[in-house]
Amino acid sequence: EELFRKLLRLDAESFPEERLLLQSCLLELIYTLLHYTGATSQTGSSTHRYIMAGVERYIRDNLTEDLGLEALAAVANLSPSYFHKLFCAHFSMTPGDFVLQCRVSAAKSMLMEGGLSLAEVAERCGFTSQSYFNYRFKAVVGVTPLQYRKTSLSRLEV
Repeated sequence: EELFRKLLRLDAESFPEERLLLQSCLLELIYTLLHYTGATSQTGSSTHRYIMAGVERYIRDNLTEDLGLEALAAVANLSPSYFHKLFCAHFSMTPGDFVLQCRVSAAKSMLMEGGLSLAEVAERCGFTSQSYFNYRFKAVVGVTPLQYRKTSLSRLEV
């Protein structure tokens, strides 16, 4: 209501400063209307989807890099706390869990190909050591990487 009163008082054909003020009030009015109709939240969520898609691509393309919270927040150009909240809302898991899932998924593919040693798979998937790779892989998949490889390759032979 106050914005409409301001607009009524301004004469659009007067001084350039008043035209600028009128334009400013109109933009403020448009923003206010969009905000109350929910249009800005939809725009924000599409922006968030775009950011999260870029972060997901970055994770999948850079498994050997540091993919901790601080590093990923920097990729998204967001604060770590806001990034964590946004990431969890978008993927329904923490960034750390998502990174682990991506690394294990990549490891599964490499293990099924059969050409790399377990140490090479661990290194290419960003695990700090083969023993840590074994531990985390078994926690996610339920079997060790070697057991997974043997089972997968035996199924392919049948």
